[in-house]
Amino acid sequence: MRNTSQNRTAGLSPDDAARIARRYPRPRVPTWLFGGIALVIALVLAGYWVVLSWQNTKAIQFDGQLASYRVDSPTQMSGLARVARHATGTTGVCTVFVEAYDYERVGELDIAVPARADGEPSVAEIPVTVRTVRPGLHMDIEKCRAA
Repeated sequence: MRNTSQNRTAGLSPDDAARIARRYPRPRVPTWLFGGIALVIALVLAGYWVVLSWQNTKAIQFDGQLASYRVDSPTQMSGLARVARHATGTTGVCTVFVEAYDYERVGELDIAVPARADGEPSVAEIPVTVRTVRPGLHMDIEKCRAA
C-alpha cells in the first residue's frame, strides 16, 4: 500500500485531514533520490577500494610465513621461515617476532632474504633464532619488504 495522504488521513474529518496535511507537508526532494545518491556513493567507494587493492597486490615482492618454530630455552626461540620471492635480483628483509602469553612482544629480529637468481626456486627457507627477554609462546613473521 502506498503511503499517500489519502491513506494517512482515512477516517478523519476533512478539517482534520487539511490540518494534518498543512502540518506534515510532502517532502520537497523525492525519496528515490536519496537512494540514488547513496548508490552512487557506494559505487564510487567500491571502485576506490578495488583500485587500492589492485595497486597493493601488484607491489608485493616478498611474502613470508613461518613453517615451524620451537622454544629452545626461556630466552630463545628458533624456527624456519619460508619467504616467497616474486622478483628476481631483489634482496629483501622480513621481521620475525616472538610474543609472550600476554601478547607482549618479547623478541624481534630482521632477517635478510637473499635475491633470487634465474633458475632458483622462488621460495627461500631461512632458519631463524630469536633471543627473548621473557619466555616466548608464539613466533610469527611480518613486514616482508624489499631492502
